[in-house]
Amino acid sequence: MSGQKEILKNLIAKVIIIVISLKGGVAKTTTSCSIAEYIANHLKKKVVILDMDITNPSVPKMLGLYKRELTFSEHGNIEPVKQSPFLKVMSVDFFLPSSDQPILFNENRKITHMIQFLKSVEFGTCDYAVIDTPPTTSPELFTILDLFKNSNIRIVLTTQPGEASSSSVQKSIKHLVTLGLPISGIICNMDGFTCKHCGTYDPIFPRPVSIQDLAKKYGIPFLGSIQLGTVQENPKHCLVINPTALAPVVQKILITKPVKFEPKYKDLSLFQKAMIAHNMQKNLNKAIR
Repeated sequence: MSGQKEILKNLIAKVIIIVISLKGGVAKTTTSCSIAEYIANHLKKKVVILDMDITNPSVPKMLGLYKRELTFSEHGNIEPVKQSPFLKVMSVDFFLPSSDQPILFNENRKITHMIQFLKSVEFGTCDYAVIDTPPTTSPELFTILDLFKNSNIRIVLTTQPGEASSSSVQKSIKHLVTLGLPISGIICNMDGFTCKHCGTYDPIFPRPVSIQDLAKKYGIPFLGSIQLGTVQENPKHCLVINPTALAPVVQKILITKPVKFEPKYKDLSLFQKAMIAHNMQKNLNKAIR
């Protein structure tokens, strides 16, 4: 696939961390930005973060990048915005005239824009690429996964301990298992709140689900919990998780060996396999054109 080769030529990363959540509102973007910012500015590794939520880009806001103008390389490609000497950021938000500008695309237009976006940016060489994905299991997410499936990827799932969110993340796990993609583990966000004055712990959700048990159920690593109240604004005006709370989670992401699954397509009928292959190829062909 020429489109895939062109994208991977522009983005040369030793490890690609893809952060996924089927449900919105579980702090997926906060997690993505915090992971990228921590690896770059605390571990001093070269990192690129890609905001792949085409219709609701918010990574630049989380990383304190306002009204930044894009520049072009000597080859005529777009260059990511530098947040620090170690962290580069790329988002559709940089193209918008204002932060409240709505973006209205149908599914095929989003995929086409996504591919063109990746092919037009000169990311360069980095140690880690962090990809913040849209909260969905639509074709745009599967396009992202398909583009990077031959790379050294680590898929990180995020959820809350609430019943609705934990139900959604199980659907995400089953989708990834069906595709045979490697899962690095799952993070539990908003895992209660500890009062800094009295030290009392409040679970927040009335019937909290054990995300650690959920991870054990599906045979994937539990990467840790992040409580409410740990997001702070740092000197660079980034709204990221406190390094003390985030450090053990990031360390697990970097050292934990992803769990690989056998694709489940072999259990489907010949007709189902043909339809899945046809639809995936059709979406990718439209995007690459």
